[in-house]
Amino acid sequence: GTGRVLTDFNSSTDYGRGVALRSDGKIVVVGVSGSAVAVARYNSDGTPDTSFGPAGTGRLVTTGINAGSEGNAVVVQPDGKIVVAGVATGQFGILRYNPDGSLDNGFASGGLATIGFAGFGDAAYCLALQGDGKIIVAGYAGYSGGAHLTGAMRLNADGTLDTSFASSGRLSTGG
Repeated sequence: GTGRVLTDFNSSTDYGRGVALRSDGKIVVVGVSGSAVAVARYNSDGTPDTSFGPAGTGRLVTTGINAGSEGNAVVVQPDGKIVVAGVATGQFGILRYNPDGSLDNGFASGGLATIGFAGFGDAAYCLALQGDGKIIVAGYAGYSGGAHLTGAMRLNADGTLDTSFASSGRLSTGG
């Protein structure tokens, strides 16, 4: 082998932006395909995981969120569900997929939480899972004085905003 794997999502702009390992050694990569969130899962030897995605392709593209959607960070929950953070509608977009790659309808609204700060131009780039299942997301929280603000929020395990975190579940600093 060459020690590398290339996955074509059939767009002229495919980018990988985040990676996570499952407890069984499988590799999950998230990114962008065109203007949509892309997710691929590989076996530990780099071959596509045929138990993931439509028709056993090992990859999927989540369309229909909005133009300009992207996946920037990923974590795998202990139950094998995949949480992706990025951008949706100019706000933090957090998606949760079932282990087979289908959207988890028990998370937020049909598998997608779209939560913003005061303005527009929010983008999530970091993601962490707490031991109690709550999800912490951080990234850009709009602009102030020509500079990006840093923003963080915490979601409950069901994808709703955890209002016990900071003030109203989110905070932003900088400028």
